[in-house]
Amino acid sequence: MRIFIFLAAIILGISTLNGPTFVQASSFDSAMNAYDRQDYYNAASQFSKLAEQGDPHSQHMLGKMYANGEGIAKNYKQAYKWLHLAEEGGVVSATRIKKRISKRMSTKKINKAMRLADTWRKNYNDSISKQTDRNFVEIKDVRIVKEVQKKLKALGYYFGGVDGLSGPGTSNAIMAYQHSQGVQKDGIVSEFLLELMGIPSSTVQRPPSQLKNKELSAFQKDLRALIHKAKRLRSAEPWLISSLEKLASKNYSLWPRIVFRENFKSVEYKQSDAWRVNNGNFRLEPKTGLVGVPNTSWGRHENINDLAVRLLETFINQRQASTFAQNMVQIQHNQVFSNSFSLTVKTDSLQSTEGLLFSCTTKDDSTTGYQFAFHPGGGNQARLFFISGDSAREIPSKVSQVNLALNKPHTIVWTKDNNGTMIVTVDGQQLLTADESSTSLQNFNILTLTHFGEKIIYQDIQLRDTMGSD
Repeated sequence: MRIFIFLAAIILGISTLNGPTFVQASSFDSAMNAYDRQDYYNAASQFSKLAEQGDPHSQHMLGKMYANGEGIAKNYKQAYKWLHLAEEGGVVSATRIKKRISKRMSTKKINKAMRLADTWRKNYNDSISKQTDRNFVEIKDVRIVKEVQKKLKALGYYFGGVDGLSGPGTSNAIMAYQHSQGVQKDGIVSEFLLELMGIPSSTVQRPPSQLKNKELSAFQKDLRALIHKAKRLRSAEPWLISSLEKLASKNYSLWPRIVFRENFKSVEYKQSDAWRVNNGNFRLEPKTGLVGVPNTSWGRHENINDLAVRLLETFINQRQASTFAQNMVQIQHNQVFSNSFSLTVKTDSLQSTEGLLFSCTTKDDSTTGYQFAFHPGGGNQARLFFISGDSAREIPSKVSQVNLALNKPHTIVWTKDNNGTMIVTVDGQQLLTADESSTSLQNFNILTLTHFGEKIIYQDIQLRDTMGSD
């Protein structure tokens, strides 16, 4: 329960850094006040509850009271157990008392006390795991599964019937959606999936201690702010800072960092300074998106991105590529993100598209990174390249045919995980898979989107940093 109490404290804006404890300071203070006025019975009762919740300072006080027989029957085995747990939690003063009482205990009793501590620790860890896992239990309620199917269909991931049955089609669609969001793929309808998709789950009973997905983002932000403040003010012991930093990194896949999101269709969208137009003309049209059209005054294609044209030539002949190059538009976004990412690009119809190139690169002395090339007008051809300077090496990939609806918006998702596996889906259909574990790149700082054709409309672009997720 310790972690969940701490999460609630952070979300409610309660600071827990007055002392190295994971429970609300008011609870510990109340127990200490009772102890100071020698109301030992009441103090022992309160410390016992807090100790069971995993608070090391309360474990220290409970062990001390067992050792001295204050408000509770003297019991060296119980005292040793709680003092040992408090010592593990970083309470230095617990060590001194534990050494003192160990001189009055036989080796057999000390070993038994250690087994009691081990049993408590195992039960405590199991209880936390069960609380965490509840959010990932499969939900088979027909009404809720139907809502998930409807949402997946609207997003272009599901093409089956809305029947409320979790069959292979639904499972595959869920995994494709989870992959696009940079979270663990389990293919089941769960509380976490509902929260991720923004689907109300009023018919699902939620344990009081569970947190909503949006609260996890708030928790991460507040937790890192508290860690920074505690370091700056030196108001917490080093063991606590270390524990908090580990907690901030734990289950990172539940809160993949959004590097940026640009909802160009929104009437409230404000232009970001991080974007740069390399080629073509772009304009914002509210409720439509970011519209890119070629600049006919470019002249010869040698004056524009030569590598992009050469990659286009891998799909079509050189003369056609030279012609299509006249209709090239390109924008780039400058911001650092990791080598494990999830890029989601939502566009309008790709009827007039001859080629799309998405690049994740880092630029030092030369440009290095990955480029995904897609030719929807030529049998949905797709390829992946590793680029270095002006050269490109094709990455062996498995390409599947996808069905593109005519005159409809499309969602393209390109993901790369920690192991080097890259997957590209179009409208929830797997287009390409590849393994690029042989290349070690730490970070990127440039995202480039290149389009060949009469016009491209970007409706929404989102980049997530998924480093640390499975």
